[in-house]
Amino acid sequence: MRPSAHILLWTALAGLTMQQSSPAQAGRVTLFEMKSELLSKFWGRDIVMQAGVVLPPDHDPQKKWAVCYDIHGFGGNHRVAWMHQRSLQSQMKDNDYPHMLYVFLNGNCPLGHHEFADSANNGPWGEALTTEFIPALEAKFSGDGRPAGRLLTGHSSGRWSSLWLQVTSPEFFGGTWS
Repeated sequence: MRPSAHILLWTALAGLTMQQSSPAQAGRVTLFEMKSELLSKFWGRDIVMQAGVVLPPDHDPQKKWAVCYDIHGFGGNHRVAWMHQRSLQSQMKDNDYPHMLYVFLNGNCPLGHHEFADSANNGPWGEALTTEFIPALEAKFSGDGRPAGRLLTGHSSGRWSSLWLQVTSPEFFGGTWS
């Protein structure tokens, strides 16, 4: 059966949107990218998941760090990490914010926001996030690796995503501030 024009357009746009570049590192923000085997198998081509990681000013790779996963709203992406780094760094230095890793996830897709929800249209985004991406990210940046050390938050559509992830994966995430 021949795919519809809608599916062909989606596939073409996905390659452009999912692989846009960000600075590798600027200040205390690092781009983390990883090819998802689950999503690549679903789409039949390489799909790269992305996040901007803001490190605390006193980041020590020998210590385990709690992680706050932030999900942007419709039209946003992980690049907000570079916009928020100065404010986060300043507030952590002043002890106004907890010293932890702040990870800005990319929930963007060609038709808007995939919500990190597994679906027949978008693929296994939630599963890829919890079984591939987050474990790899936490291994690289000394994340706590326990549900109690994983918090979720979001803006606009990202708030819905954070609530969805908490409800569908309560054994993985320790809480959400939707």
